[in-house]
Amino acid sequence: MEAVGQAAVLQRAFINYGEQVGTKYVYEQTLDSHAPISSEYLAVVRQVYAEPRHAGRSTTSSFRRAVDVLRQAGSVLVISRPPNSSRAFTAYALLAQLLDDGVITEVRPLPFGGSQHFPTRRLPHDQHCGYLLELPPDEDDFTVDASFGGNLHKLVERLQRRNCRLIVLTRPEQWRRISHGAPDGVAAELGAVQPRDIAERWLLGQEPDFPADQWLDHRDVEPLLVGQTPTDVLNLVYLMLEQHRAARTAGP
Repeated sequence: MEAVGQAAVLQRAFINYGEQVGTKYVYEQTLDSHAPISSEYLAVVRQVYAEPRHAGRSTTSSFRRAVDVLRQAGSVLVISRPPNSSRAFTAYALLAQLLDDGVITEVRPLPFGGSQHFPTRRLPHDQHCGYLLELPPDEDDFTVDASFGGNLHKLVERLQRRNCRLIVLTRPEQWRRISHGAPDGVAAELGAVQPRDIAERWLLGQEPDFPADQWLDHRDVEPLLVGQTPTDVLNLVYLMLEQHRAARTAGP
């Protein structure tokens, strides 16, 4: 990918006002047309995505285990996380990996629609596709029907016939309410991503020669990363990039 094109996509993925602008851009451009997510965008997602650290004694990361689950035709994976936790970015990274491996041929977002139900007939007829479905949040005047989890079995059958996969984004409190009857093990435990890892991947994604260790291990910067959300981490990333570029321009 050319450096200019890469920088433009990365800029769209910059988090602002608590939203991932890159993801927001993709949804705004595709939900109405049902167009696939661009392979260029997905390539950048994979480049800057920081995988969760290994948990326990397992030698396989939670991200890799999730990829293995999604390799199976008809598989459904539920990511139950609160907003501003990189859940959509993680979903795109998983689907991008499947695309790289040739398991699927394209990635498409699915609109939930205005009904409380998500019927199986709403699935497109595409083959070898990876879908991303974000459930609307529960509100006073609208809630996703409690039967959603049980209905996933029907979605699995239709996905299998078309050799497709589906990732569902929900929130912990919502998933507790609608998960009754869902297939066993459908909700992925992906673990936590370290703020430093996020910062390092984005810094090197923007500038491969960036002295990441020098900046991230600095005594004044290191405490700023502790316990930060992805939003805050990316704000710090762009501040570091600005300072580094300014110093380089000023010269000795």
